[in-house]
Amino acid sequence: MEISNVWRKVTAIIGAIFSLFYLYESGFGIVTSEAHRGVFLLCTFALCLLIYPFRKKAQAAGPSPFDAFLAILSSIAVIYWMIEYPLMSERIGLPPRPLDILLGLVLIIISLEVARRALGLVIPAISIFFLFYAYFGPYFPGALSHAGYSLERIVEYVFLSPSGIFGQILAVYATYVMPFIIFGAFLDKSGVGDFIIDFARALTGHKTGGPALTAVVASAGVGTISGSPIANVVTTGTFTIPLMKRVGYKPEFAAAVEASASTGGQFMPPVMGAAAFLLASFIGIPYMEVVRVSWIPAFLYFFSVGLMVYLQAAKMGLRGLPREELPRLGDVLKRAYLLLPIAVLIILFMLRFSPFYAAFWATMMTIPLGWLRKETRMTPRRIFEALVSASRDMLVVGSTAGVLGIIYSCIILTGLSTNFSGAIIELAGGNVFLMLLITMLAGTLVGMGMTTTAAYVILSILTVPAFLNMGVPALAAHMVAFWIANYGNLTPPVCVATFAAAGIAKADPMKAGFIGMALASYMYVMPIAFLFTPMVLWNSPSEIAWHAFIYLLATFPLAFGLIGYLRRPIPLPIRALFLISVALVVHPDFMADLAGISLFGLGLLAHLGLIKAKGPRSPQSR
Repeated sequence: MEISNVWRKVTAIIGAIFSLFYLYESGFGIVTSEAHRGVFLLCTFALCLLIYPFRKKAQAAGPSPFDAFLAILSSIAVIYWMIEYPLMSERIGLPPRPLDILLGLVLIIISLEVARRALGLVIPAISIFFLFYAYFGPYFPGALSHAGYSLERIVEYVFLSPSGIFGQILAVYATYVMPFIIFGAFLDKSGVGDFIIDFARALTGHKTGGPALTAVVASAGVGTISGSPIANVVTTGTFTIPLMKRVGYKPEFAAAVEASASTGGQFMPPVMGAAAFLLASFIGIPYMEVVRVSWIPAFLYFFSVGLMVYLQAAKMGLRGLPREELPRLGDVLKRAYLLLPIAVLIILFMLRFSPFYAAFWATMMTIPLGWLRKETRMTPRRIFEALVSASRDMLVVGSTAGVLGIIYSCIILTGLSTNFSGAIIELAGGNVFLMLLITMLAGTLVGMGMTTTAAYVILSILTVPAFLNMGVPALAAHMVAFWIANYGNLTPPVCVATFAAAGIAKADPMKAGFIGMALASYMYVMPIAFLFTPMVLWNSPSEIAWHAFIYLLATFPLAFGLIGYLRRPIPLPIRALFLISVALVVHPDFMADLAGISLFGLGLLAHLGLIKAKGPRSPQSR
């Protein structure tokens, strides 16, 4: 909505103070536990209520009196919690105070409203369902049934317990996610985003279907510092999508390329988004462990998307951009020093410094580096803009803190995770692969209209215990949930990342969504690797190398089978042969690997034979 200059300045100042507080804490330590969590929720809710309108189509000069009233009311509830926090341990086992129940109910309602304004109806609706589930437990069938809880007990647990709104999820947001959002905003202001896009253009822009390859490389680069599919789409897509359409890609395909590549930013270390930090917190391992096991899967994903994009360009005979329209690689590399903060971040990770401390010093390094070029000098105004930008970027994630706390606490209170886990095991007959298929289906449904973080939280609570009960290592089980939680970014009918890209491309989001699912199909393959190979466990370097090679090899028949082109169109029987070989190659058995490789080789030989028999290959540019 249009906000008056006065309100724009007010929200900008609140946002800058919000970011500055957590930048200070990341470098100099947490002030107090209650301030650390409370300030995050207070600022997030206040900014959401003052910036996002009550109605999506509202066009007002500023927040309404009702918006201001809700912001003040939420602040009162949060400040009350901050004041009472030191005394809560003394009240364990005692009846809750009436004021606890009143302000807890207020905060629950405002949490739902904040999420509705920022993200739509899906997440609030799911939260309301879990509140009803906690209250009406005796009326649910079979294993879902429980004794039920009073309204006072539910509100008290959601408001005051360590599993509730002020619990683990909020702590991870404030401790880990916020410093990295600030880091990304400072990198952007210092020119790193422009450098990554220029580097991708110089490297790939002249090749077959160049702008699409540029989108893949640029999204991988921006993904290292973003961790948000929609932010990635907006950053790279506004530039790459028009270029893709210019060289001949249809709008739907251009949108699908950008959406599938940008979704990979969630998988790309070192900054993988809020869900990855929650993953490390839920398991109780250093975040560096998540980063360490994610490099190979992320590379395989982007290689798969890039290969399909290249084959589609060759199939359509699309040329790249003229070299004179592209930046020279040598000139671009002169700005490579801008990547030093990312190198510092990785080095501090490797030296076992805490993620938020590493983020602080990496952020500080962007300031002197930005001064090396006039265009990117980090003046006080730019620093202020970076702080404001970080606070705005945090709102989409932060707006879920309350509703996820509601969902998490209701699941813990009712014991649903244990019952649901037993139901999955029983339904799958104890077969881990069938459990994976059930989780994939659940992830597709849960992910519709939800952020990756929200989808991951629900999947990790409801499905991960089932894998743990079957002996799957915790890191592997959570990585499965993490990757599956990303399905909602691309799977119609919601496909939030695709909708963002389709808006830029002026394309049909449904058509783009189905194309994006094909381009990102490797996202559906990697969970198999996490469950059935040592790729995540890092027990044996030789085994890791073998399985990494096998899964890299699988990208080729997958791309050939789905795109249907290798120098010339591939007949349907051979395409089917390629896809069957993928299934064999990713099967967790050495003999199946050999059978898949043999079948792939047979398909290649058959196709090459057809090329020789039917004449010259179709023209293509290189």
